[in-house]
Amino acid sequence: MAAASFAGTLQSIQAGRIAPLYLLYGDEEYLREELLAEIEARLIDPAASEFNSDKLDAEECSPEDIRNAAETLPFLGSRRLVAVRRAERLEENIEELESLLENPPESACLVLMASPIEEGDARERRRRAPAKLIKKVRQSGVVVATDPLKNKDFGVRVQKMASRLGFKLDGEGLGLLVERTGGSLRRASSELEKLALHVEEDEGGREEGAPLPGVSLEKVAAVVDDGRTENLFALTDALGARNAGKALESLRRLFRQDHHGAAIVVFLSRHFVRLLGVRVLLDDGVPVAAVPKSLGGHPFYARKLAEQARRFSDAELRKALVRLQQTDILLRGSGHPDWAVMERLTLELCRRDVKAEEGGLTKRGPVAAAGRGRAG
Repeated sequence: MAAASFAGTLQSIQAGRIAPLYLLYGDEEYLREELLAEIEARLIDPAASEFNSDKLDAEECSPEDIRNAAETLPFLGSRRLVAVRRAERLEENIEELESLLENPPESACLVLMASPIEEGDARERRRRAPAKLIKKVRQSGVVVATDPLKNKDFGVRVQKMASRLGFKLDGEGLGLLVERTGGSLRRASSELEKLALHVEEDEGGREEGAPLPGVSLEKVAAVVDDGRTENLFALTDALGARNAGKALESLRRLFRQDHHGAAIVVFLSRHFVRLLGVRVLLDDGVPVAAVPKSLGGHPFYARKLAEQARRFSDAELRKALVRLQQTDILLRGSGHPDWAVMERLTLELCRRDVKAEEGGLTKRGPVAAAGRGRAG
């Protein structure tokens, strides 16, 4: 099969025409996650998601793990979903998956999600497509480009995202948001969520069917970040993956941008409060696939929170919130450099053998207090 467009693939999926094999390849992670969410919504019953869907990471699993997951018959459903992130890593041993890629089982939908491969040293970094993977998947599946959208297409997508959140942007406001988010749909989605909160406060309850309220250039200028929070999101992603190396790298970039430790702690506290809320949902038996609906907001972030929350226990998250509170106090009165205090916190949050202290960690205590962190 030839390469397919994002829009055409999305339309086919929404019409229920779901292929047994996809390769979603490109720099825009947001688009990959959107297509995966559409496939999952139409293929998997949330009540059976734990039995009929697997989310794998090619850096952490073997080709045999992928093959076994794809060839396992569905339970209480017609098809299984197997999603493999960082699939570009499969280039190294693609021959071990040749039979699966050449003849994917009809009882499954295998979704490979890949980014360009980085090569070379720090002075001369090169990026190339996973050519072997693309060539192999094209023979029996669908290859979809998930590259960043161009200016006009990006603006149209942002306006649609705003409409789903209950408002619209005027021309100048849209232009400024596009400029400040630098063509990243992920950042645009985050900033639109912030704008939606302001619209809700300004408008109060809006009658059903009423015209969408507009958001002006002045409001966008006041609310939308100028780009300095991108590394904050990189830090939360790394902490959510419990990847200490990447987390420390993101932290150092933040300090090079003159972020203050106290402000970073507030941002992390809010993130870990959200993770704890998701962990509670999961422990109450809410399927991972149903978490986005339970949380509200954009499914992209809800899914990310669910994936991260699964890597922590309830006790670990409560211990993390206590450590964030203690760190805030240290930053204000210990006299130690911000970077030293924050590096220690980062390593502790990533450590996998964290044991929660017994007693004193009630459900309301640290959660409520962390949410009141100072703005720094």
